[in-house]
Amino acid sequence: VLRRNGMTPLGYREILAEQALISQIQLGTGLSDTALPYEVERQLALENEVREFEFVTFDTDKLKQGIKVETQEVEEYYNTNNDRFMTEEKVSVSYVVLSKSDIDSDIVVSDEELAQAYDDYVAMQAEFEERDASHILIEINDERTAAEAKVLADQVATKAKNGESFTELAKTYSDDVGSKNVGGDLGFNTRGGFVTEFDDALFVMNKGEISAPIETEFGFHVIQLKDIRAPKILSLAEKTADLKAELKASQIDALFAEQAEALAAEAFENDTIENLVDNSNLSLKAQTSELFTRQLGTGIAANDKVRIAAFDEKVIADRELSEVIEISNGEIVVVGLSQHKDPEVKSLAEVEQSIKAQLLSEKALTLAAEKASELTASLKAGDTVDVDWKKAEITLEQSSDAPAELTTAVFALPKNKGEVASAKVASGHAVARLVSVLAL
Repeated sequence: VLRRNGMTPLGYREILAEQALISQIQLGTGLSDTALPYEVERQLALENEVREFEFVTFDTDKLKQGIKVETQEVEEYYNTNNDRFMTEEKVSVSYVVLSKSDIDSDIVVSDEELAQAYDDYVAMQAEFEERDASHILIEINDERTAAEAKVLADQVATKAKNGESFTELAKTYSDDVGSKNVGGDLGFNTRGGFVTEFDDALFVMNKGEISAPIETEFGFHVIQLKDIRAPKILSLAEKTADLKAELKASQIDALFAEQAEALAAEAFENDTIENLVDNSNLSLKAQTSELFTRQLGTGIAANDKVRIAAFDEKVIADRELSEVIEISNGEIVVVGLSQHKDPEVKSLAEVEQSIKAQLLSEKALTLAAEKASELTASLKAGDTVDVDWKKAEITLEQSSDAPAELTTAVFALPKNKGEVASAKVASGHAVARLVSVLAL
């Protein structure tokens, strides 16, 4: 890969080092912020002082109790804002369901089918047989021709067959550096674990047998088969129930696939669910859903795929039947339009209470803002006010009964006693008057 991109391993390492350095710089600057000296001083000063203030909150929930929303106001809002009270587009569909579970369960498995399935099972189990082998590899290399390697392999094989220790022979003669020090041991392996020539020889040997030299792309191998670990093969009687169930399931799958193809063709040829049912040989039953929207439905319409198909132009505009829709592993449906309702304005009765609540909230918030504005103006003018003040004495980082938005506004004030701040807060509007500023 490096060569194709015109790089050397050393050059690639240098590129990686440079990229790592750039990433560190980017990360450091991206996660840092720069503040001007006066901003730092200002922040430190605020964090090291206590501000005492008194405050009052004009709570919209309390103000609502004295506010009335007239019927005429509700009607005017409704008439002016019809577009806010539209229903969602809705449809209902006629549909048919084809289910794998409805396929005749009395499928008969013949003795011939059962016998073939058992033979297949036995053959498959044989693939899991494991063989424990050791080998001695005699390589063909610059110092040893193929003929010389073959002669040496024959000599080693003869020694092993005459009873000399295979382990010691492997340590002495094998050129396989991965196994020679462990006596050529290769452990247990299934068929396919080695090159074809090696595999073919190994899996026809008998336990304890030592092979003649086997030539592969690596050289000549002398193989010792030490053990065979065969999987347990159940008898036909023991496997009959499972095999019959598998055969039935396979036949049902095949039949269901055929029926699905037939349903797709019939859906294309018919323009309504009723016609589809009448012209089909699949014993279909027409059903109808409740009205549903693009986002929400019940029954068959609870499925996202069904809702998407129902609102597709093919179904909703062209009045054609949908494609086959897979709603589960063993169930498919076809849908057609039954009813279509365009968005329409909800009746006043349906939305009257929500309009009242909204108008009441808006009036209460407006009243809270007016009261806060009036109080702020009076305090700044030096007028005497009759207010049920609450008190707070906190640092910038401390919390209190005072709304957080108001506290922020208070700490933005000059340090003069009597300074006034107001803020829109979660519960309405609030006003504060600074009493004192103390350094920590």
